[in-house]
Amino acid sequence: GPRDDATAGAAPPAPPAPDVVDVAGDGGVLVAVTRRTRGNDADQTPIDGDTVAVTYVGRIAATGREFDRTHGYPFKFAVGAGAVIRGWELAVKKLRVGDAATLTVRGDYAYGADGSGDDVPPHATLVFEVELVEILDNGGRASAAAGVSDRERLPAVRAEREAHEQAAKAKREEAKAKVEAAKQARAEKLAQNSKGGPKKKGGGPGKKRK
Repeated sequence: GPRDDATAGAAPPAPPAPDVVDVAGDGGVLVAVTRRTRGNDADQTPIDGDTVAVTYVGRIAATGREFDRTHGYPFKFAVGAGAVIRGWELAVKKLRVGDAATLTVRGDYAYGADGSGDDVPPHATLVFEVELVEILDNGGRASAAAGVSDRERLPAVRAEREAHEQAAKAKREEAKAKVEAAKQARAEKLAQNSKGGPKKKGGGPGKKRK
């Protein structure tokens, strides 16, 4: 009949698309899990205060041009500490360890009106292929178990990150100061040698006059 004619030669149905979750509630951050890890262990889902490791490839949605990716090792960040774009903060909490997903992040949840250098144009929607490799530090869960609220925990995470940054900066400054001091000492020695030639017994030309 007509029904048979209409379906004759039709292509086989496409595999179902992964479920897309609107995690921001306004279409700004869409998460489509492309590979779901087995099991349903709540501890395997990050919360604010946890440190996670992810691998990713980032592309500009409008052109498909790749602008960033992890190279051989995962990218690590503290969830809820403001270390990554807002879209990632929301999306990563919907993944379990081992999950792979496609994140579509609108400009206002990414780099906004400023964009990011030459790589990301202003207001650009971005698409990331990500995998949540592991939760390195269950700091958020430990705080939650101790009865610490999100409001109390986030400043602690930020303070810890700032302390690490300050310590790293202090180390860099100290190393720089040592290098400068060594340079100065060498310069003085050279100046002294060139001025007075080899030192003689008794102090020679370098001896201080009273």
